[in-house]
Amino acid sequence: MTLNSIELSLFSSRLTAVCDEMGAVLRRAAFSTNIKDRLDYSCAVFDTEGQLCAQAAHIPVHLGSMAFAMQDLVERLLQLASLEKRRSLEDVEEIHLRDLLQKVTQDFQVECLNRNLELSLECSTDATVSGERFLLRQAVSNLLQNAIDFSPSGGEVALDCHASGRSIEIDIVDQGEGIPDYARDRIFERFYSLPRPGGAQKSTGLGLNFVKEAVELHGGSVSIERDGASTRARIRLPR
Repeated sequence: MTLNSIELSLFSSRLTAVCDEMGAVLRRAAFSTNIKDRLDYSCAVFDTEGQLCAQAAHIPVHLGSMAFAMQDLVERLLQLASLEKRRSLEDVEEIHLRDLLQKVTQDFQVECLNRNLELSLECSTDATVSGERFLLRQAVSNLLQNAIDFSPSGGEVALDCHASGRSIEIDIVDQGEGIPDYARDRIFERFYSLPRPGGAQKSTGLGLNFVKEAVELHGGSVSIERDGASTRARIRLPR
């Protein structure tokens, strides 16, 4: 992966923001109590491979969540870089999309319950495509997470998989406010992220870019459009 100057600046800004917030938490903790009583200095937060150490459990909850956010950002960037080097699919198999989508929805059941969202799935049993299971599952998961993030409490997020001519379409529909006009041409850019409702923390800005790369590697396309009172994300794959 080659980052241009703008992307490098955005990536640096994200890391700096997380580090600044972590520093602020440490400073507040130092005023309230002896920081050594709250942090276990016997091990660094990250080990030599960049993974969070087991001792991270001793870190204050807010600081720990920011450490995980930093790790997530780096892992997503590495994952995307690996994907962008690819020129063809590798572990190709026939994928029954109903089974795949059921597993994806199960992954998000608890989050939807906590956010008072109804999650539904409609998919015919004979909907199949050839591809890499991991990439397609991750692509659908990223779009579903995006839909959940922008959905109002009490809303519905619906997945629908159907045949359309010589293609299979996977739709994820939510009842959020949709994409503002100024962002329509940028939502699949690396590091581009819209503000979340209620002032929630922005995403890494890498999830939708991963979706685009993964779907296009399968010879397909992805789009996000306003559809009446709903927002529809659509993955189109060749049959």
